[in-house]
Amino acid sequence: MKRFWMIVSPLGCLWGKVRGWLMAGLLVHTSAMVQGATPIVSNQQLRPSLERAIEFLGSQVPAWPRENQCFSCHHQGDGARALASARAQGWKLPAETLDSSQQWLEKLEDWHHQKGDPNAKDPLLADLQFSMTRMLLMPSSMASETESHPWFRSVGERLLPHQKEDGSWALESVPTVGTPGAPGSAWATFWAWRLLKAAAYPAFSPARERAEKWLLQIPIQHVPNAACKLLFVQERDQGAQGESILCLEFLMKSQSRFGGWGPYPGSPAEIFDTSLALIALATHARDERIAMIMKRGASFLIAEQLQDGSWQETTRPSGGKSHAQWISTSAWATQALLVIEAFQKPDRPEIPR
Repeated sequence: MKRFWMIVSPLGCLWGKVRGWLMAGLLVHTSAMVQGATPIVSNQQLRPSLERAIEFLGSQVPAWPRENQCFSCHHQGDGARALASARAQGWKLPAETLDSSQQWLEKLEDWHHQKGDPNAKDPLLADLQFSMTRMLLMPSSMASETESHPWFRSVGERLLPHQKEDGSWALESVPTVGTPGAPGSAWATFWAWRLLKAAAYPAFSPARERAEKWLLQIPIQHVPNAACKLLFVQERDQGAQGESILCLEFLMKSQSRFGGWGPYPGSPAEIFDTSLALIALATHARDERIAMIMKRGASFLIAEQLQDGSWQETTRPSGGKSHAQWISTSAWATQALLVIEAFQKPDRPEIPR
């Protein structure tokens, strides 16, 4: 097993050494399950929950544009992305489940011309949400072309003007901790970085490097940031393992006694924040301590699932009602359970996060 060692501060404080000893075993990049490892959650629990979740999203995603003449970030972004992940993992979906979304997502020029409330429109959020889903839905032959395919260049050129001087991408009117439909500046920047990285276009390199620098420096003040930063550091795979330690410690201490996570340590557990934590922790799920933490988190998600297969929406502040956040929350929870299922079945393809 590849081992990463914590760099102890020049002062050589005892806690730094102890923390290094305790955490060194957690710093393993996970892309496949070790044969014979104990499952995080049994298939008898996981499979029925996923069946209901996929059936719910499978009815909601195609129905929204049909009934509202509108393709939305919560349905064709979060919802379709969860369904695309399920299909990539081997779940059988009726062809019509994603057909209309896929056909519309191929029309980049239509993404900013939508019906609905104009006050709820953010062109940057639309570009990020739809691009991430489009990447999952594109044929593998097209995905391998990247730099030579004009779609990647077009998306990158749309993103560049929105990048801030500090290297980040910021969404309009989004709370610090984000929402399921608009996860916040850290996730917006992470998604933009992923898209520019996938494009592999030389002209995008300076913007991508500025984004990397910003993501490495974001403070770990709440669960969405910690989860995002942990995923970024693992995907970037160029050192910065000390940041992984900090993210892991934060997520471990932030878990509630009921097994879920809220946005901050000590805050009530929310489905969205729990889903983000589980998706991020899956990068280290080969460690038994992390697997046990994830087991409690997955049990919380499954217990909180509603009869129709959805989950209660996470809103900021908590307790609100929102159809958009209901769909996005359910999509994030589905993604989290899919990541766990992928981890437990090494013969399945890795689920993009």
